[in-house]
Amino acid sequence: MRVVDRMALGQDKMMIIVQIGDKYFLAGVTSQNVQILKELSGEDLIEMEEPIQPTPLQQAASFKSALQKYMNKKDD
Repeated sequence: MRVVDRMALGQDKMMIIVQIGDKYFLAGVTSQNVQILKELSGEDLIEMEEPIQPTPLQQAASFKSALQKYMNKKDD
């Protein structure tokens, strides 16, 4: 069993994709509960291979760039 991917939804809530043997499942996780929401097909996983949202590192770089542009405009 392994966690393939996860997405935080709040302080103690997340969605995860779990591989168990040769099957994949979407699960909801909270501090008090883990619930399997759906078994995923191979087609579901292929669609999710390319990231829809930037990675945290890309988001940080993007935020840093936007903040720098704002600070430069403020100084002018």
